[in-house]
Amino acid sequence: MAASQPVTDIHLFMRALALAVTRGLAPRDIQCVEARWTLTHGDLLAGGFILALPERRRVYLEYSRDETRPALAEHIALEPLDAATLYPRPSPHLPPARWSTRVGHLNLRLPKVG
Repeated sequence: MAASQPVTDIHLFMRALALAVTRGLAPRDIQCVEARWTLTHGDLLAGGFILALPERRRVYLEYSRDETRPALAEHIALEPLDAATLYPRPSPHLPPARWSTRVGHLNLRLPKVG
């Protein structure tokens, strides 16, 4: 069944962050979101986010949710990126991504440190 409310990239990002905490990612360590892609196609919701961390490290955070299953089926991936990888490919069960650097609205959601 499709989502009853429109799902935005902010919703996907916040859910991805909440799940990434269980994999050891501390939101306070995120310096900024560099780029993102999102997909809201029927019952498949997904998003990928490149996050800058301290010491010039970067990670790819990917979240997807299939709302056709009786129990909510969520998937998360958290992978380090090397310096040569500008935009990683999404997981094989997802279509190719169209990356965007329009991420200011996501950066506003990060915890303020200082």
